Amino acid sequence: MKSVVGWVLLGILFFKTPLKADYYSIKDGIWEQTTAVSCPWSKVSHTSATCSCSPLCSPGGNFIIYIKHNITASCVLLDFTGGATIHVLSGGNFTLSGGGTLKGTANIIVDAGGSMTINGNLAIRGNGSGLINGSLHVNGTITNSSSLGSNGLCGTGTISSSQPIAPGTICGVTILPIELLCFNVKQENKGQLLHWETTAESNNKLFEIEKSKNSIFFEKIGEQNSKAFPTGNSTALLAYDFLDEELIDGYCYYRLKQIDLDDEFNYSQIVSVHVNSLKNVSFVIYPNPNHSEFFIEFRGISEGETFQVQLIDNTGKIVYQLLPQQIQIVDNKIYVKPDNQLQPGDYNIRLTIAGVAHHLKMLVE
Repeated sequence: MKSVVGWVLLGILFFKTPLKADYYSIKDGIWEQTTAVSCPWSKVSHTSATCSCSPLCSPGGNFIIYIKHNITASCVLLDFTGGATIHVLSGGNFTLSGGGTLKGTANIIVDAGGSMTINGNLAIRGNGSGLINGSLHVNGTITNSSSLGSNGLCGTGTISSSQPIAPGTICGVTILPIELLCFNVKQENKGQLLHWETTAESNNKLFEIEKSKNSIFFEKIGEQNSKAFPTGNSTALLAYDFLDEELIDGYCYYRLKQIDLDDEFNYSQIVSVHVNSLKNVSFVIYPNPNHSEFFIEFRGISEGETFQVQLIDNTGKIVYQLLPQQIQIVDNKIYVKPDNQLQPGDYNIRLTIAGVAHHLKMLVE
């Protein structure tokens, strides 16, 4: 990472302006959307949309993609080449639903207070590297054929991985003593339900649950003993739930403080949820189960609100979506018929109304 820091400093000293940064996140959204209406990216700032395109799944060249919102990429493989960089800022949350590779001098940077989750494998090649001062969680393997060796992933943050990390890959960062398979939160009628699962625990005593309004300052709201207690060791799948009954309008953020039997501790990645302040809102999907086409009926939504519908399979991939300009509402109903027949299984329907996401479950037979 020393070469990366030097590269950035030289750009500032000799050109007196930051190196070219092609994209800034301007709102929560999906990485690879391409229309001006839905594009969550700007080429000038984090506050205004100025482009009609997105980085797509194979960004290359010497530019930086700054993220300080909740961004999800459903790329099967996010393939970075050249000097391209993902920079997750404090308060930013980036989820990669597929695996990723860093080639050439490509980088990932996660600032303190930022988090990145990769639901797949991370491959570091060439002079690819990462500076992790926040949190990085990989639901897969981390392999390293980079010439940088142990400088592949450095920083002062934390890394957790559901699979072993290639030897000689990390420096400075802390490896969490638990293998966290998942950590998520969803809004329910009585509050926010936090759910996490571990595939292995070593010397683990308990989890403290912490909450924040700004993803920077956290406070403890509860704790749960390790299900591996009293030994603290387990190689079985263990699942945990915690209900936070205090509602905060807008976004709120959660993290886990894992404390081992020696009272040493580490933090998980940060997850967020947008609390729906709308009252007396209801949704019904019918038929459910169905054979790939269905209606969404709603109540309690004001006329003129914009809707977006996304169908997400059990791997986290968006398999179909309707943008606001594609949706027709008749008698408080939205008719959904994907272009291609959906595979049988469970699906999550993400219905975004006026910037607020609602999550519904559906079964396709």
